[in-house]
Amino acid sequence: MTTSELIRPIPKENLWEYRERFHQEGYLKITSLVPAELIAKITRDVHALIDRFLVRRDVTIEETGNTPRYLGNVVRDHIVDHSPFLKDLYFDNGLNDYLQQITGSSVHHCPYEPEQILISKQEKAGDTHGWHWGDYSYALIWIIEAPEMEAGGLLQCIPNTIWDKKHPNINAHLVNNLIRTYDHRSGDVYFLKTDTTLHRTTPLEREATRIMLRMAYADDTTLNKVIDHSTMEKAFE
Repeated sequence: MTTSELIRPIPKENLWEYRERFHQEGYLKITSLVPAELIAKITRDVHALIDRFLVRRDVTIEETGNTPRYLGNVVRDHIVDHSPFLKDLYFDNGLNDYLQQITGSSVHHCPYEPEQILISKQEKAGDTHGWHWGDYSYALIWIIEAPEMEAGGLLQCIPNTIWDKKHPNINAHLVNNLIRTYDHRSGDVYFLKTDTTLHRTTPLEREATRIMLRMAYADDTTLNKVIDHSTMEKAFE
C-alpha cells in the first residue's frame, strides 16, 4: 500500500463542495481525511530533520514588496536525502491523483527541485513568512506544530490575485480585497492555490512554535513555464 492510499477517500457527496470552495477561496482544509498515524510519522521525521539541518533566515524579498521572511528552514535536498519516507510521500503519484480530485485539473511534481518540499519553523516574537505568492500552482501544507491563536502565526489569504514581480503592489491588494484569516492546530493539513493567492503567516506575538512541511506542485500551465526563481534564491542565499 502506498502512502497516498492511507488518506481517506473524498466522499463523493462532498467532492463538488470541496472543489468549489478551493477555487473560490484558494484554500481547503483536509485534516479530516488524513489519519493520525500518518501525521505522527511525518511529525517524527520533520522534527528529526529540524534537529540536524535547520538554518535561520532573516531576509526581505523585493519581488513581493520587501515583505519579510523571518524563520528557519530545512531545504529540499536535506529532506529527500535523509528522510526516505518524506521523499516517497512527495513523489507518490497517487498523492498527485488525489489532489487532482480537488483541483479538477492535472497536478504535477514541481519541476524546480528546490521548491518541491520544504520545512519551515517560526519561533521568535516577530517571526513571519510575509505576504507572497508561489511561483507554482499548489502547495500541500502539513502543520506539524501550531501556537495557540493568541500567539499569532495565523494564515491570511487573498485569493484570485495576480503577481507582478516588478510591481507587486501588496498594499493595493490589501486595500482592495477581503483578507481571509485561518487558524490551524497541530496536525492540520490544507491545500493552497499558491500562484494566485496572496498569503502570509501573521507575525508571532511572542515566543512560540509554528512548524510546517510544504509540498509544492505545478499545474499544466506552470509545469513548463519559464519562471524567474530569484525570490527562492534570495530567500536561501
